[in-house]
Amino acid sequence: MGKILKNEKITKSIEGFLEVLDLVSLTPDELAEKIVNMNESTRILMHIYLVENGKKELAKKIEIANKIICLKRINEFKNSVSNGTEEEYLSNILYIDKIFLEFDMGLSKFDIPKERELTNEEKRYHDILENAIKNDILEKEKEESEKLKITYVL
Repeated sequence: MGKILKNEKITKSIEGFLEVLDLVSLTPDELAEKIVNMNESTRILMHIYLVENGKKELAKKIEIANKIICLKRINEFKNSVSNGTEEEYLSNILYIDKIFLEFDMGLSKFDIPKERELTNEEKRYHDILENAIKNDILEKEKEESEKLKITYVL
């Protein structure tokens, strides 16, 4: 994982976690319960690490667990939209995970072929996610701007 991550502490932590998971015989569903609160990029890195290190059985279980988590998040998002609670739902998701959600739903600008038209429902999901992502970017820019102002004043 050293090739993937530069932070040695994070690398060691993830490697240790994966060693424990390798010792415990969990089903993909049980694994999904254990890793559901990790951000998607960390879960993907775990899978890559396992593949690179020849741990095919655990890599396959992590891959399936990631798909289970992905489908669960898609359903949770869709339910939040139908319940009118999407703002609250999305406020509890990291910026990067919103991007992954958009991609996993096939709504990413990079994932939609030019000839494919989105359905009205897909457009609605896309617009909600895009707006949430843009708001996150604006909020981050505002925070960075405030840090610069404080630094400049001091």
